[in-house]
Amino acid sequence: MFKEGLAKNPSEGINSLEKKANYEGDHTLLLLSRLNNDGVKNKLLESIVRQHISFYPQNISLEQVDKIRKQEEINLNERIKEVFQSTQVGFNEKKVGSGGFGQTGTVCSFAKSIEDHSYSQKQLNIIEAHEKGHGIRTFSVKSPITDWIKSGFDFSKISFAPEELGMELGQEQKQIIQDRIRFHFITESEGREEKNELLKGVAKDYFETCDELVERMSQLKNYFCMNGDDNFTQKHLEYARKNYIKDTGFKRQMGPFFDAITKKTEKNFLDVINNLGV
Repeated sequence: MFKEGLAKNPSEGINSLEKKANYEGDHTLLLLSRLNNDGVKNKLLESIVRQHISFYPQNISLEQVDKIRKQEEINLNERIKEVFQSTQVGFNEKKVGSGGFGQTGTVCSFAKSIEDHSYSQKQLNIIEAHEKGHGIRTFSVKSPITDWIKSGFDFSKISFAPEELGMELGQEQKQIIQDRIRFHFITESEGREEKNELLKGVAKDYFETCDELVERMSQLKNYFCMNGDDNFTQKHLEYARKNYIKDTGFKRQMGPFFDAITKKTEKNFLDVINNLGV
């Protein structure tokens, strides 16, 4: 049995949040319960339909919209059923999880963090739920839904420390830098600086990816054991800012996420997390 969902009372106190935060149960099954909640599912379906019809001419008929909605509902229900049937086990020691749209997701229990620590069972479960989310929903970079999601964040002033985020350059980029050092076009020190600048770009692109932002929103709802269409408030956000990283150990993956939710974007963030279908 899941814990009782959070009350929709915006005046809920810190003591009440503490009791429901840092959920110790199965985050994957908790996500599944939300996706099967009529309120959450209908919001997600509406977001998917809005994205779909945004690529049609403006004179699309109501009949066509209804047809699209019915088909997307069938597709969504099938994805939920298929994605949660199983989880792939991986053996990549550098990457703990991976997944994509329509996939069940892969979790590598033998992977090590960049501090050379093994991931806990709780962390692996959080990662599994994250990858399952990718299997259920994705949004195009040109979609108005993506613009809406990104309105909740501002990465322009985030100082990424890629060496602490576990990001890697592609093999081709690594080779170019190595060749420049080898033929003395740049020094070893300049090579490290070039690599760090490139890594900052990799980190920025990763954290600005709409789908990654959505699944981190989902992680926050899991953290508070939200198993239905519960209202995520400003108090939840502030509590999570102070405690999520400490409680879960995901410092490097969640730090930039929280930093990008500014006072100017906070209202939009709350609108998205409560109405996208997370």
